[in-house]
Amino acid sequence: MNAGDKPAFPGGWLYDLDRVTLGRHLVAMGLPDYAATQVFQWLYKQREPEISNWTNIARAHRKVLAETFCSTLPRVEKESRDSAGTRKILLRLLDGKGVEAVWIPGEGRSTICISTQVGCVMGCSFCATGAMGFERNLSMGEILAQVLVLARFQSEAGERLNIVFMGMGEPLLNPRAVMGALAVMTGDPGMRIPDRHITISTVGLLEPLAELEQRFPRVRISLSLHAADEATRRRLMPKAALLHSIDQLLAYFSQPRHFPVTFEYVLIRGINTSRAHARRLAARLAPIPGKINLIPVNPVPGCPFAAPSPAEEDTFLRILVSAGLSVTVRRSRGRDIQSACGQLAGEAGGRV
Repeated sequence: MNAGDKPAFPGGWLYDLDRVTLGRHLVAMGLPDYAATQVFQWLYKQREPEISNWTNIARAHRKVLAETFCSTLPRVEKESRDSAGTRKILLRLLDGKGVEAVWIPGEGRSTICISTQVGCVMGCSFCATGAMGFERNLSMGEILAQVLVLARFQSEAGERLNIVFMGMGEPLLNPRAVMGALAVMTGDPGMRIPDRHITISTVGLLEPLAELEQRFPRVRISLSLHAADEATRRRLMPKAALLHSIDQLLAYFSQPRHFPVTFEYVLIRGINTSRAHARRLAARLAPIPGKINLIPVNPVPGCPFAAPSPAEEDTFLRILVSAGLSVTVRRSRGRDIQSACGQLAGEAGGRV
């Protein structure tokens, strides 16, 4: 499957079909409905895209499937790897657009950071993806393909797999594809990844978020907050700040849920790292069950922002901890290959 190719398959791309839709297609073709479950098991459990290898499906049925559906995964155009083993891939999609995703190794587990859009419309001032603008939403299959390609790096078949929707794009601006992908990731047949091992990061679009939490209540939610006052949030996240006020966001996250929310807070020297900012953040988040994830800003070409000094970071952290809050500092992996928080998209735009 080369960039720019048009799929010559009347049934389309298998990864874009949910179990029910695929079953309807197969029954209309004269195949039994249970063949859809077999197809899902090969695609998502065995991770085998080659239809000719699906040995528990009759040869005649495999021939019909191969003539009707495309099952080829997008090609990896480029792979980068850092000294700690973090890998970033650039997937080239059928229309020539590119999308980046990251695999991060860990002790007994690995984490896959996936994208939901080519580019991003939100335009957050510290983010490379926002700087490239918005190209289009990814399909359900294009989201799932990132997991399938990167899962090949797992050292053991039984290794725990975490999925974080923290790559390019705002997931809740692409809710149908994201929720379709979640259904396949968590479902049986499907990838059977426990809901609690999946995290959705959002700037806070409350209507689609409420629907997502109703359908997938055990999926973890991470809110990109980055400020405790409206003026600072408007400076850092001008479009997100127009959607909902901080008060509206915090009121929503005050509601009971299976897992406490994580508040993401990028630390930017001279912008949101003063003692006053820390005290204001502590006061606003103290009543809400959750934790705070502090992220020293990563370098992005053309962006003037810098991370705080170690002393400034430590002071900010201690103010939050002394207020009784649960706080961690994320030391971003993959910074030297431009795969850390806020760095994706450098090579993803355009066609080849």
